[in-house]
Parts: sequence; C-alpha cells; structure tokens
Amino acid sequence: MATLGAVAFIALAAGPAGWAGAAPKAGFPEFDRCLKQSGLGAVPDDQSSHQVQICKTVRVTKVTVYSWGLTKAAAPPSLQLATAQSGPIAFTITATPTPTVTWIVDGDVVVRNTGPDNATVLEVADDLTLPDGSTLTDVLASSSFVLSGQPSGTPSERVLHYSFTVPAAVAQATKTGASNRAAVDWQIGGQVDPTSAVTLGVSFVEGPKTPQAIYFRNATVADLVDPAPPGVALGVPSPPGPVAAAADQPATLNPALTLQATNVSLHCGSTGTITNLSTLQSDNTPERKNNPALLRPAPGPQALTARALVLVMSPDCGPPPPLSTPQTVAPTPTPTIAGTPGPPSPLPGVTPAGTPVPVPRKPPTPRPCPVPRLDASMVGPKRAFMGQRATWLITVRNRGSAAARNLVVRERLPVGFSVVGSTRAFSFAGRQLRFPVSRLPGRRNLAIRITMQVDNGLAAGTAVHRVRVSASCGATETALAPVQVTPGIAPAVTG
Repeated sequence: MATLGAVAFIALAAGPAGWAGAAPKAGFPEFDRCLKQSGLGAVPDDQSSHQVQICKTVRVTKVTVYSWGLTKAAAPPSLQLATAQSGPIAFTITATPTPTVTWIVDGDVVVRNTGPDNATVLEVADDLTLPDGSTLTDVLASSSFVLSGQPSGTPSERVLHYSFTVPAAVAQATKTGASNRAAVDWQIGGQVDPTSAVTLGVSFVEGPKTPQAIYFRNATVADLVDPAPPGVALGVPSPPGPVAAAADQPATLNPALTLQATNVSLHCGSTGTITNLSTLQSDNTPERKNNPALLRPAPGPQALTARALVLVMSPDCGPPPPLSTPQTVAPTPTPTIAGTPGPPSPLPGVTPAGTPVPVPRKPPTPRPCPVPRLDASMVGPKRAFMGQRATWLITVRNRGSAAARNLVVRERLPVGFSVVGSTRAFSFAGRQLRFPVSRLPGRRNLAIRITMQVDNGLAAGTAVHRVRVSASCGATETALAPVQVTPGIAPAVTG
C-alpha cells in the first residue's frame, strides 16, 4: 500500500496564560507510541505550547464481503415410470457470489495533559474530508472528562478509537487528496483554551501491501435427498459431495449430480414427489492479508438452501375395456317343396349338423363407483397489506367412508400474489397451483399451508382465492377466500 499522505498540522494559537510550554513530563506511553506510528519524533511545534496535546494514527483497509446466491434445477422435472421401472434424474446447482467492497479508515486518537493543572476535555472528534468537499465525522468523546495534571496517580492520557466506512465508488474517485483531522476542545479553570488538532493525509491506492479483510469468499455446498415418497425408491446421489466453492475460482459454481428413481408400487396414474435439497454454508472467519486488525465483529455465517422437486408418476391405466359379445349367424333356410316336409328345426344351441352354437352372454353389470363425501375450506387473513407476507390454510375433509382416489387440490392465485413457501409439493401453470394427492382415506383430513407475498404495486381492493378439489368418481368441491388488499406495510399475518 502506498505511504499515507504527508503529515500536515493546523497552526494553533498560544496556550493558556501561565503555561510557558514546559517540556512534557515522562509517563505517556500511548502518546509516545502514537508519535512513533505516525512517523514523528516529537509533538509538532504548533502544539508545543499547549498543555493538552493530541496525536493520531491512520490505517486504510480494504474490506470485501461476498454474498452468495443458490439455485437448483432438476431434469426432467417429471418422470413417468411403469412399475419396477427406473430412470435417472439430474440436478444442477448454481452458486453465485457477489462481492461488495468498502474501505475502512480507522485509527487511534491519543490526548494527554502535560501541565501541572487538571484539564477538562470537552470534546474529541475526528473528521474525514473527501475531495468533493463532503465530510464524515466521528465524535469520540461527546461528554467531558478530566485529565489530571503532572505528577499525579490518575491517568494523564486517554486513547480513543475512530472508524469510517467509505464505499468503493467513493474511494475509487478519491485516490488522492483525502484528509483526516482529529481535534480536542479543552479548558483549565473555566477558561476555554485553544483547540488542539492534527491532520494526516489518506490514500485509497491499492498495492501489494494493502491491508485487507475478506469475508465469505469460501463456501461449502452439500446435497441432501429427503426420504423417498411412498411407492418410490431412490439411489445414492453421484457424486455424493460436498463441494468446496471459492468466490474467484470460478466466479460461478455449477456442480451437478444424478440419482436413480425406481417405481416400486405406483400404478394407474399414482404420483410421488421427490424433494432434493441443497445447502450452502459460507465461512464467517475473515481472511486477512498484511495483518489488518479485526475492524468489526465478524458477520454471522451465511446459510442458504435451494430445493428442487421431481414428480414421479406411473402411466394412467384408464377405464377397463368393455367385454366383447359373441356374434351368431342364423342358418340359411333350406327351400322346401310343397308337400315335402322340410328339415327338422334345430334344438336350441345346436346346429343342424349337431355343432354347438355360441349362446350370447349377458354383459357384466358395472360396479358402482363410491363417491367420497368431500368438503373444502380456505382460511387466511381478511386484510393484507401491500409488500406483506401472509399465510392461508387449505383444509380438505373426507367425511364419508369411501376413500378419495386421485385427489387433486387446485388454488388459483389472484393477480399480484406470489407463492413464497408451501407445506406440500405443487406444480404451477397459468396462475394455478396444483397439489396432487394419490389417496385420502375416509374420515381423514388434508391440510396445506401456503405463504404468499402481496406485491407492492397491487391496486387496493378485494382479491379472491379460489380452491377447487376433485377426485375419482366425479367428486368435486370448491371454496373461496376473499381478502381486502390495503396500501402500506404491516407485520406478517398468518392464517
């Protein structure tokens, strides 16, 4: 890192009456250390006549914080397998880091009392002035404190720390010319004395020796397959992971894995949903270069998740084919001559030659399809605010004894509502959520919680959630849930 700018000090008026600028007493280790770190052998001349003197240090550190994003996709998104058939599923994970760079200007300000009288320090402040004329101010001591005179058993010097955060764009535009000034206002015996101040230059030029602190550059991506749904068996993901990620090698990480899915017992249009979850855990231990001090508490570790769903289904068997009815052909009558007896009439079920004739069979009586007794409801907030998240509960009840087969719950989203999360897997098309359920036994209930986001730009008024439930044997049920959309933001509401 380039050497900090030349040291410049503000000229000050003479000290208080009766203070002749005697040589400072011994016993100021922090002040002496500050002078050495600032490259000064002694207090500058413009402060030598002041009883209260000030020194400061400047450090410039580049801080980079990476923010990761994580997405996941499955191919194919649905897989049709006959019983005992297997098929591969490929999952692609995308981990993308975005760096945010700031510069930290920080250091210590040391104030000491070199005279025999107690001095009251009124305020200690530090200013960072940028070339565009803007100034950042950090008040280090806003309430007064006393520095004892010499000699004394109480502290005659005090160390205070300052810190400024400069965005990368501002630092880039101010590579030279920034200045950092520390000042102390003090008095003795009620008489206001002149301000003591010191100014150092600041540079944002990055070099091989620039102190740096880097957060979240490294991360680990792991994959977890939830338990297989009933009727489906899953193999071991390949490769099993985890995968190490670094923000700059490469800029985007795209690990891929595959697994085998087997239809064990799904049949006739039954479905099962495979849930595949990936997690990214970043390291909150800061990387340090050129030994920068810890500037702030390390941020908490980033923990991200991305989920991919695959619908496994068996072929739809459809209705059974009807039984065929045997066809019989009547024999051709034999012409007879008047007075001549014709051939004898055949017996039922026997041809004239004695060959049995197929007797038509009566078609079987179709079995009745037991219709389940369903009802549905959707409960949620009566009022929702724009920009708010809210939760609705869909409940489907089978009040009869017959099971509801091939049950499907559909919910049409109002305009301006988007899904944030759901307790059950779903597919989405044409603003309609579709929740497939293979079977709901009699006297059982099904509950689905859906969390939605209300868009900020949505017009105020009444929005209506519409639910439709259907099952085999023609069972259907509907439910409505109106909600009043209101401008403004309120705490999240759950249903």
